Amino acid sequence: MKVAVLGARVPGISVTDSKFKVVYEWLGDELRVAGMTDIAGHDRSLEPDRMALLVAQARVTFPDAPHFENDDFSSLKPPAGLRPATRKGTPIISASHHKNLFLNTGHDALGGTLACACVTVDTDLISGQPGAISLQGLTLNG
Repeated sequence: MKVAVLGARVPGISVTDSKFKVVYEWLGDELRVAGMTDIAGHDRSLEPDRMALLVAQARVTFPDAPHFENDDFSSLKPPAGLRPATRKGTPIISASHHKNLFLNTGHDALGGTLACACVTVDTDLISGQPGAISLQGLTLNG
């Protein structure tokens, strides 16, 4: 969900509230509030109660932000993206069944961060070099 936060006191960097599993990130003049992953196939619909829960948590975290006063959520821009995620959130870092396709996918909530960190593992796979970490449990074959 993204909401306008002009004039609100918010951090200039991404902040993760690990207790409530919510991430706050300043994007230009908007605050991105992200949380909750649903294993839902190809369904992009959003549950209003879950959106309200994210808004409620953001209100507690940033009580001075005036944009959360609007309970009809008309200014919210809730995106729903489809991305592959494994049930436990552990990534799949593996060669695929195709000679020129390598996988770095399945990361859960911190997918963007972890995917970037796993690039060195991908580099080892692609170059055929022994990796710095064990890939046991992280490949297509387990």
